[in-house]
Amino acid sequence: FYSGSTSISDDNLYRAQSDFINKIAAGHSCVIVGRSADYILRDHPRCVNIFVHAPMDECVKRIMTRGDKPTKEQARAMAEKTNKLRANFYNFYTDKTWGDAKTYDLTIDSSLMPMDDVAEVIMDYVRRRFDVNR
Repeated sequence: FYSGSTSISDDNLYRAQSDFINKIAAGHSCVIVGRSADYILRDHPRCVNIFVHAPMDECVKRIMTRGDKPTKEQARAMAEKTNKLRANFYNFYTDKTWGDAKTYDLTIDSSLMPMDDVAEVIMDYVRRRFDVNR
C-alpha cells in the first residue's frame, strides 16, 4: 500500500506545458494546437491566434467519417464533451473565453471549404501579416 501521490497536479502540468510551449516558440517557428498556447504566447511578437470551428452537424459527420464513433448520437456526445473540456481548460487558465471571436486574430468555419483550402487561407494570412515572400 502506497499512500503518497505521484501524480502531477493540474497546475504543475499547466506550468510544465507553458514552459515547453515558450521554449519551443523561442527557438523555432511552430504550430501549436490548443493547450491555451495563444494565451501563453500572448507577448510573443509573431504569435498568430487562429480558431477553426464548424457547426455541430459537420463535427458529427467528421467524427463518424474518421470512424471514432459509429452513431450520430455517440459522435455528438463526443464532440460536445470534447468542446466542453476544451472550453473549461481554456477559460480556467486564461482571462479569455474559448471560442469568442475577439480572442483570436482569425476565425474560420472549416465546413465552408475543403481542409486543404482552409490551410491555404491560414498560410496566406500568416504570409501577408508578416510580409513573407512578397
